[in-house]
Amino acid sequence: EWLEFLMPFSLYHGRWEEMLTGKVERIADCEPYMMGSEFRPEIWAYPETFESYRRTEEVDMQEMPGKAVLQRIVALCRENGVEPVFMAIPAPVSEAEQIEMNSVQLIADELKVPYLNMFNEEGLIYEALGFNESAFLSYEEAVRQNSYYADAFANMGNLYFKENNLSKAEDSYKRALGIDTSFLNAHHNLALVLHKQGRIGESLEHFRSAVLINPKHTSSLYNLAVILEETGDYSEAAGLYFNLLILDNTLPDIDFRIANTLSLLAGLGKKEKKQALTFIEGWVKNFPDNVVAVYTERALTGKKIDEALAKKYSEALYDSFAPSYDQMMMKLDSKSLSKIIENLPTKDFSHILDLACGTG
Repeated sequence: EWLEFLMPFSLYHGRWEEMLTGKVERIADCEPYMMGSEFRPEIWAYPETFESYRRTEEVDMQEMPGKAVLQRIVALCRENGVEPVFMAIPAPVSEAEQIEMNSVQLIADELKVPYLNMFNEEGLIYEALGFNESAFLSYEEAVRQNSYYADAFANMGNLYFKENNLSKAEDSYKRALGIDTSFLNAHHNLALVLHKQGRIGESLEHFRSAVLINPKHTSSLYNLAVILEETGDYSEAAGLYFNLLILDNTLPDIDFRIANTLSLLAGLGKKEKKQALTFIEGWVKNFPDNVVAVYTERALTGKKIDEALAKKYSEALYDSFAPSYDQMMMKLDSKSLSKIIENLPTKDFSHILDLACGTG
């Protein structure tokens, strides 16, 4: 029973039962009625003395031992195998109470306790059901109640991004990052928005921030590597692709991304080709059964590629691109056919084979 700090659990659940069954006579006089319990102003900090602490108008809010009490509650719960959750329940509150709620959000982050704002959770449910307008209203109410609630701003940004409202999505993600600069998903999604707007430099900056926060975040690593490859930084792109290969070698096109990047790097000059060959040597050493690695190593070093290896390579290439063939062709249009025709006079049959297999 000493864990029942704010109210007896039996009383709390008893009141909810009454609400669910429509017996609201006793609840009408409860304060706050939304919690389904009777108002109790005392807080006990077990196992210290059980003298109650009552807030009065004369006590300054900053002198309240609220944070210390919350820390003690969290510690005692965890010592007894209970993982606490802080929850904000929708209710009209005063400005002072909003400030208190904001401080609880920050304390929750500090103590690594989950914090649920019921309006935000409601928004996620509406969004999952496809009721986007209701979801927006819920997120807006969540941040109105708690201006420190970065999750709600990020969720709002995600919804704007889905609706292709990039300017509002950008603003929402930036507001989330203004609250929490280490918010990984906000950095990642803001980078996607900026990339879609053609702001490549800013996009790279936020993908880098996401990778610094979590070097094993595969989505951020992959997108960062792809943009670096697109902008001609083949050396760094290849390094990131190798990291991805070690983290998750099931990514569908990672082998061909590495092969393409190393081929482009090798074409820049003697120094770059030497660097590419060093990369490939490590690739083959760590993944000796990787057909793409062996094929790329032989192609770049001028070694003979036998028919069996060429067949396995073509099959791997097809398996990699077949699932996304339709989307890829929409992007490439007739460019691939033009590339094949361009390469015919050079008799670079290996390159032509790659292009043909890669486009079906």
